[in-house]
Amino acid sequence: MVRLLIGIVLGTLLVPASSWGLKDYKRSMPKKINSYLSDGVVIGGVAGRGFSLRDVRRKYGAKTKVERVVLDLGDENGAPLMGTASYFHVEVDKTNSRIVMDLSQVQRSRLSESELKKVFAGSPYLALESIAYDPEDRATNLILNMKRPIKVEIFSPKMAKTPGRIILDVAPAPAGKSKRVRSSKKKGKSQ
Repeated sequence: MVRLLIGIVLGTLLVPASSWGLKDYKRSMPKKINSYLSDGVVIGGVAGRGFSLRDVRRKYGAKTKVERVVLDLGDENGAPLMGTASYFHVEVDKTNSRIVMDLSQVQRSRLSESELKKVFAGSPYLALESIAYDPEDRATNLILNMKRPIKVEIFSPKMAKTPGRIILDVAPAPAGKSKRVRSSKKKGKSQ
């Protein structure tokens, strides 16, 4: 009985200290604050009945070396969703050299996978690996492979008269602190 009690006490003390392998997360900010991360999770937006992915835009600033990726969101019918973004969970995974975006309750997209691949074709930092629609979870998942070590700032402006969007500002990671990133190209195939 004493051993059981000791086990319970030690288990209670030690288990909360371990994170069970989960990453800490932070909430997305409503504006750009130059808070970049190379590894971690950002959540934001609001839950609702259903949403849509209206557009994905990408622009690279050669002078600043920052690439901005903007995801425009809509309601379940595809109309602009004013003021806020739908709930999202974005994991920047340095170990696997990718960004995984879970867009909860996003059930439709105006863009096909091939159109999204074209959006990222000229990106110096990212390549679209896949987009998947999960009818069970009623969600859309995007996986972006990193072409090189990067840092990312994720924010979601909340302006009443502006459509909801998720913005990723992507920049090169500081030199010397990053490891080699796997290529998104398949071996043996040239593009």
